[in-house]
Amino acid sequence: MRKRNVLLALGVAVLIVGGTIIQPSSVLAYDGTKIPTEMQPETVIRYTTDKDFEIVKGGFLSTKELEKLQQEQKSTQDMLQGLLNEKISNQNIDRTESYYEEIKPSKDMVVTYADDGMILDIKSPNTIQKDLVKETTDVYGIVLPEGVSAVRTWGSAPNKLYINRSTNRIIGTGRATTFTDTKGQGNHTMKKGEVATKLSYDNCQLGMAVKVSAPKKSGGRLEVTMKKWDAGGMPNAIVDIWKTGVEYWGYKYTSSLSINGVSIEHGNIDVNGKKLY
Repeated sequence: MRKRNVLLALGVAVLIVGGTIIQPSSVLAYDGTKIPTEMQPETVIRYTTDKDFEIVKGGFLSTKELEKLQQEQKSTQDMLQGLLNEKISNQNIDRTESYYEEIKPSKDMVVTYADDGMILDIKSPNTIQKDLVKETTDVYGIVLPEGVSAVRTWGSAPNKLYINRSTNRIIGTGRATTFTDTKGQGNHTMKKGEVATKLSYDNCQLGMAVKVSAPKKSGGRLEVTMKKWDAGGMPNAIVDIWKTGVEYWGYKYTSSLSINGVSIEHGNIDVNGKKLY
């Protein structure tokens, strides 16, 4: 096969051959047909074809770094289970049908990674192609309280939306990221204390109160009631916090900031005044 690109990652040469990334055994191997879910913190990659990408900034994770990240993700999953348990008791295992989102790579797509090494943003000059793949069980092993159904899953966090039929409330668990747009939906001027939800799955009513629970930088947790005034792509986040809103939890805003182990809760009303689910 013909060598197509030569990249530098972690100071070593990385070859892309026919859509497959070839690299030393100390560096994690990736499937060239899928967007890598983890990279070095603040990495930026750009796709040169529908399968091949070049590293603009940052690099690949080593095997050791991946193992550390997987341990952190397992701890986060345990935390997400706890967050869901806080909302409702009387647990049983729910097998309700749901779907998860898989974004397809495409030429000129740019993927940015946050400070935790997971995807922060995906931009493409072309329409982003997504697969909605049916899952007959909760693939992440979350035990669902009685009366709660999983409705959507996306990203490696993982980010999940649930509907509590007994209270008609939407519950979300996953990861928070930040954004700085001056104007939100309805030409609203964004300010501290406001958030964006996922446009495709959670475009709830403008101005709706959204309870956001997140770990504080100093330890412990804090729930803040914020207002939804925007919606976005959010490829790997359950909520986007506007700029300085992260200060409620003791964090300093940066464009690459992410917070894991976050939950949200709000009413089951969409931007047009109808039921979301």
